[in-house]
Amino acid sequence: MAKQTGRQKARDIVGKALTTFTKAIEEVKKANLLLSEEVTKDEQTLNGITKSIEDKYKQLDAVQSDKFNKEAEIIQNKELIAKLEKFTK
Repeated sequence: MAKQTGRQKARDIVGKALTTFTKAIEEVKKANLLLSEEVTKDEQTLNGITKSIEDKYKQLDAVQSDKFNKEAEIIQNKELIAKLEKFTK
């Protein structure tokens, strides 16, 4: 086996370093893929929550409208009672 020259040793060191960095890049890419999958899941969760909130606002509007209509009907009924009481006196 021939003795390695300083130049060859330097190339080996650089080669090992490049391999290490290449592996590191691959691992970071894997991590980003996992994170991207989690972001997608989070977006789906957020969309569900947003839809739920929108549905609750629709429900709130419907209940408030119904309440307002009932209160208006109570006022009309009180006015009717006042008119009818005139006939009983």
